Amino acid sequence: MYCISFHYVLILSVLTHLMLSGQEGQSHMSFTHFTIDSPLPGEGYGTGGFALADYNGDGDLNITLQRRSDATIYWYAYAGDDVWTRYEAARYGGGQLGAVALDVDQDGAMDLVMGRVWIQNPANLLHAPYTPCKVHHYNGGMSNENHDLALADVNQDGRLDIIAYAQEVGILRWYDCSNSKSWLFHDIAIDVNTDNVHGAFAPRGVGDLSGDGYPDVIMPFYWYENPGGHQEAWNKHAWPYVDVGENLYGRSFRSWIVDLDGDGDQDFIIADCV
Repeated sequence: MYCISFHYVLILSVLTHLMLSGQEGQSHMSFTHFTIDSPLPGEGYGTGGFALADYNGDGDLNITLQRRSDATIYWYAYAGDDVWTRYEAARYGGGQLGAVALDVDQDGAMDLVMGRVWIQNPANLLHAPYTPCKVHHYNGGMSNENHDLALADVNQDGRLDIIAYAQEVGILRWYDCSNSKSWLFHDIAIDVNTDNVHGAFAPRGVGDLSGDGYPDVIMPFYWYENPGGHQEAWNKHAWPYVDVGENLYGRSFRSWIVDLDGDGDQDFIIADCV
């Protein structure tokens, strides 16, 4: 039995407090808007596959995205705050939203993982940025859109694993990709969409809520406790989620698990998508 207290606060207030903490006399933080690409390639609705990583190894962060209308994954090379160069990475029409950057094949170059596929970095993008990337289908890929993907060392073997959720099938699943040619997959829950859940744990709603050293997963209404390396089912615990209603696609929020108050326990922040 876990006793977890939840406090609902206006996200803006939390961010304001964090920004002002330790910055005496500063009343606000300002941001400058830069455009990476406009208009985006293709036409119509549907953009996903966002993941920040240094794909070309030049020390700067680059960004990926997928456009549904032209079934293409692009990567953008950073050359300055308002100077980005677009390159075609691969052709893939999976219509995915979630994505994470991970060196799947352990060659030192960051790859891209999306629903059902991972995109292999050719490891020469700094000098040959137009080189096409290979698309690999992995074991246990879930049908339709995989809305959320995140990274965590689920089994504590020292390597990052992938957590994914697909609304249409209602499955929350994690993948052990330590063997890049033969991924292993394990279901955390297969009935998540009973509550019409669209997404929740991206970008960082995976963390050790139970205090046993193993990362757990937060979703609307419930959080799922990692069994800690045993072959047991993940325990499902209710938490006092305040249902603000469904958006067009279902219940959804963005989340981050972190020790906000410095007491040694993990807390989390959510921002509802309505």
